[in-house]
Amino acid sequence: MRALILEDDFDLVAAWRACLDEVGIETVHVHSALEGWALLGQDAFDIVVADIFIRSEEGHPTIDGGILLLGKIRAQIPRANRPKTIAVSGFMPSKFSGVDPLVTVKNMDVDSIMRKPFFPEDLRAEVQRLLQ
Repeated sequence: MRALILEDDFDLVAAWRACLDEVGIETVHVHSALEGWALLGQDAFDIVVADIFIRSEEGHPTIDGGILLLGKIRAQIPRANRPKTIAVSGFMPSKFSGVDPLVTVKNMDVDSIMRKPFFPEDLRAEVQRLLQ
């Protein structure tokens, strides 16, 4: 089994990769949606874990986050051929609009959503559940 991870927090990535490795899931970490999309065109992945908002090295939000990657997967890969998808985010619903970015992404037909922070073991359990 192979997992593609799009996440900008390198400490989280290390913990997630170690936890998934324990159960024999090979992981590949990418830094941008475009990098992830290119890899999906070259290699087979069983699951994609994507942080919906990615920040630059300076800490500014970029347009190259998980929303872009998950949108490309939904729009360009037939459902039967898609990897399973998990959208993750630490952003909470807006107190002004009430909009929850994870619920918005769930409506993009992702398989699961997870709100950070969560334990690496929680991610492992969700990945295993989706891949059964």
